[in-house]
Amino acid sequence: MRMKKLTLDINERQEQEDYQEMMASLAQRPAPANTNRERRPRYQHPKGAPNADLIFKTGGRKQETKQERNDRHEKRDRQERQEKHERNGRYEGQEDRASQLSRTRY
Repeated sequence: MRMKKLTLDINERQEQEDYQEMMASLAQRPAPANTNRERRPRYQHPKGAPNADLIFKTGGRKQETKQERNDRHEKRDRQERQEKHERNGRYEGQEDRASQLSRTRY
């Protein structure tokens, strides 16, 4: 027991001496001078066009499924047929009106 206490005391004194030496060495060290070498290099802009996908964090263009593409084409075709039908109806109506006017007596 006595030997154990003596060993612990010696270890504690050694730790205190090491701590005091470290503090003394830090106190003696001069403060670092700010030199131009320590400055951060200036920002150099990258050449070329920026990558918009990286800037806006987009995944790019969404891939369209076959079903979506078919639906879009069918919708466009229906609209075109409807517009064509409306145009044909207008022209037919105008022809009828023109033929009616030609038959009218003044």
